[in-house]
Amino acid sequence: LQQGFDVPQDKPVAVAREFVIPKAWAGNRIILRFDAIHAGTRYWLNGHELGYSENLFTPVEWDITEAAQPGQTNRFDLEMKVATVSEALSTSSGYAFHNLGGIDRSVRVFALPPTHVREMHVNAALDKDYRDGEIGLHLVLESGKVREKDLAIVLKLQDATGKDVKQSVVTSAATEPAWDVLPCVVVEPFAGSRAVDLVAYVAKPLQWSAEKPHLYRLVVELRRGGKTLERIERNVGFRNIEIRGRQVYVNGQRVKLAGACHHEFDPLTGRAGTAVHAETDVRLLKEANLNYIRTSHYPPNAELLDAADRLGMYVEVEAPFCWVGGALDSSTNLSATLTPTSAMVDYHHRHPSVLVWSLANESHFNLQFLASARMVKELDPTRPTTFNHDFANNPSARITDIANIHYPPMPYDDVLKDDPRPLFLGEYFFPICH
Repeated sequence: LQQGFDVPQDKPVAVAREFVIPKAWAGNRIILRFDAIHAGTRYWLNGHELGYSENLFTPVEWDITEAAQPGQTNRFDLEMKVATVSEALSTSSGYAFHNLGGIDRSVRVFALPPTHVREMHVNAALDKDYRDGEIGLHLVLESGKVREKDLAIVLKLQDATGKDVKQSVVTSAATEPAWDVLPCVVVEPFAGSRAVDLVAYVAKPLQWSAEKPHLYRLVVELRRGGKTLERIERNVGFRNIEIRGRQVYVNGQRVKLAGACHHEFDPLTGRAGTAVHAETDVRLLKEANLNYIRTSHYPPNAELLDAADRLGMYVEVEAPFCWVGGALDSSTNLSATLTPTSAMVDYHHRHPSVLVWSLANESHFNLQFLASARMVKELDPTRPTTFNHDFANNPSARITDIANIHYPPMPYDDVLKDDPRPLFLGEYFFPICH
């Protein structure tokens, strides 16, 4: 709409684009990635249908290797329709007061070697004494039909100056780290896919918090016979999150959260292209003496969390569900609830700034969100969860680690005073004039 096109919710809209895939990419796996696309969407490349997605505000990836034509012009087609179950569950066009629809975040095409890291889960934490660091890595390697036998995973950790940090790496079969060993793990021969779990130990790392956002650079290299096949770099911050009684602790220190709800919006482009504002938004909020952002009512772009990691800001990342109730309160919508929620956790788990997962905004307590709460804790047991719902006063509906209520009467000390969990006032000031 901001570009002069009102995308109707109930009618399909087609988009086509031609682009050249580099000839040098032949023989690699070629991946097409949408950081987000706002519609139920069908995808074609060179006439080959890739599939369908409708998980809003989270990434969609397609392996286009078989359909791609390296060195030639390729045609990509989309058919998008905004009116989906996911749109209804999100109510995003409703509270935006205009029809959303289209490609609202970055799109990229990239190549991977035939043998590559297909999945990577990172957790940088502190030991029970808040002294030494532990980086847990879960990797899934993919080799297709090729049998690999000379692979190794090499880890490097660098501080803010680029200096290598001494570390030790052990696999799940080992018991104690040996600090003088090379951080390298040899992978047993395999074909297809293989999971590798390992832990890197770091002595007395600088800890990450909103006040002191110390970051390290983690480098993961997949090597064959000494030759690097793939190199992945990620920022990591060592920190622990705990719930003790009705308080939230970070690195053993009780934290007081003062925050605001954050929407991605530009007056000219609407929801699209808002990543350019990410660092400015975080910086301005810090200058307002806030230390906490709630990404109402959908997962943010990665750039916002990158900025929060660097500048020091706690973030509550919210799944894309708002005002779910009535006819939408149905177990038939379980897949439409769990798919974007799991994508949210997978996409954003590595950021130390992410303090809490939120299941939804102001929605009805039902089996959908009960399943979602259980799934999120299975995917990421290191962070607490919260959920603002209409059964907040019911002890049997305490499905998350943190209670959450909106616009309660004062005094706030009396709100849910019998609930043993920490309490978030998720919303308490509503400056819209009618």
